[in-house]
Amino acid sequence: MKNRLIAIVAVLIAAAAATYFYLNHQFEQKIRDLIAAYNSDIGNEVIVSVESISTNLFAKSAELGGVILQERESDNTTATVKSLSLNIDTLGASSFAIRRAALDDLKIAGADANLQVGSVTIEGADLAGAMNTFASGEFAGPLLQMMEVNNIRFHVSGADNDDGDFGLETYRVVLSEDGRGIKELVAKGFSGELPKAKVTMKLDSVTMTGGEFGAFFDAFKEMQAATNDAEPKSEEAIEAAVKLARAMMRESLNYMGIDSFSLVGFELKVPTGTSVSLKRAQVSDIERREGVIVGVRSVIEDLIIDNLQNTSPQARQMLALVDFNTLRMNMQSVSHFDAASKSTKGTSLVVFDNLFALRSDATIHDMDPALMVEKLVNLQEEQIRNAMAMQEPEPDATPEDIAAFQKQTFDNMLAMYKKAYTGFYSGLDLAIDLEDRGLVEKGSTLYGVMSGMTPEQARQMLVAALTAELQQSLQEGAPANLAGVLQDYVNVPSVPFRLSVRNLAPLTEEALNTMDANNWQTLIGLELQQLPDGVDDTAL
Repeated sequence: MKNRLIAIVAVLIAAAAATYFYLNHQFEQKIRDLIAAYNSDIGNEVIVSVESISTNLFAKSAELGGVILQERESDNTTATVKSLSLNIDTLGASSFAIRRAALDDLKIAGADANLQVGSVTIEGADLAGAMNTFASGEFAGPLLQMMEVNNIRFHVSGADNDDGDFGLETYRVVLSEDGRGIKELVAKGFSGELPKAKVTMKLDSVTMTGGEFGAFFDAFKEMQAATNDAEPKSEEAIEAAVKLARAMMRESLNYMGIDSFSLVGFELKVPTGTSVSLKRAQVSDIERREGVIVGVRSVIEDLIIDNLQNTSPQARQMLALVDFNTLRMNMQSVSHFDAASKSTKGTSLVVFDNLFALRSDATIHDMDPALMVEKLVNLQEEQIRNAMAMQEPEPDATPEDIAAFQKQTFDNMLAMYKKAYTGFYSGLDLAIDLEDRGLVEKGSTLYGVMSGMTPEQARQMLVAALTAELQQSLQEGAPANLAGVLQDYVNVPSVPFRLSVRNLAPLTEEALNTMDANNWQTLIGLELQQLPDGVDDTAL
């Protein structure tokens, strides 16, 4: 009995092994058939050859070694891959889907450029299906979910041996479940150099989360289809353009569905020695209501332009007079929608080292986000319809006719904007704080040198001219203390000030239509006050 049992087990193992090797061979043959089918399609510009194929039925994997792509017409080698690993699921007796592909050591050679890639990984429900879908101009949907590329090196040969070398350590993108947007995009370690031009650049990282682009691309494709055989200003073309414009406006109001964005460690150097660098730029804490952004936090940290005096001989001469060679800017901005009061409040702070600091605080009262979206989308549609229906002046039009046409066009545009940018809020308050941190002294010194005056004379002339111009423009709406505030601002030491702007009556379309240079003071109020303690530049 024991020997019989052992014999039965041995037979079963042998049968299983034979079945495995048979199915494994079938599996391998399917891959070879796929390559042969691709090569037989003369529409494909390259021919694929593979040195070796090994498959593992249990692991549902295959590995291709020594992959070579050659041009069909010239037999020139265009690309090589050391190894290509595939994870495959069978979908039936005669079909299968590639779930994951991993390439190692990809090299692409060209007459003027060479590309080397350490590794490429692509994942999805059906990668071959995704490629076919992309080729047809459609979204791949869930067929493609992730792509990661590592250690990219790109060399390009230009005219007069002006070569360039570029690199990227990592590029990774993860798509949304439906394939119509982005969950995450990361690029790290970009570098570039043009040796002959003496230009170098680098970027530590770019990161983005979120992003929905499906509606925009759907509208764009629909416009293409509608305008292929239509006259440029036909009804079909106009309606397609309008649909695209409305989709674009909705997506832009929604920041294309982006949830956050950051750029870190940018640097650019040019032959003169001038450089531009940025420590960090970031957008985060995005708030949405009714498909529109109503709150966001943004930061620009240490945007620096160094060695400004090297940009030109004239710059060196002028900037040396005021000992200015580096421009450094930092910016913070925070806004938030308060549902209880239906108001959006925002604060921004901009500081230019050794020049000035500016802080603004704004509140939009009784804001209706849904109505705002409707009005701005309708504005986009109206602009498109007007642009496509507009008739140019006749060739024999007189200068007076052309001037009348231009005035009518401007008046129509202004009326559209008044209609679009009113009605979804009741009013606004704005306070702008300004503190001089060296700009007045530098500006008056430069102006004095150019005009043959002392810095003090230049300051007094500038403030007198500015005060006269503002009083003439603002008329009765000019604050009573305008001259004194401006005079103290340009004095040494400078006294910072705040400009406050608020509406005195509801900002309706009707109110704006009746506003002119003589009565605007009944709708908008201006106030000036000095700030002995300066601008509050603490972190927001």
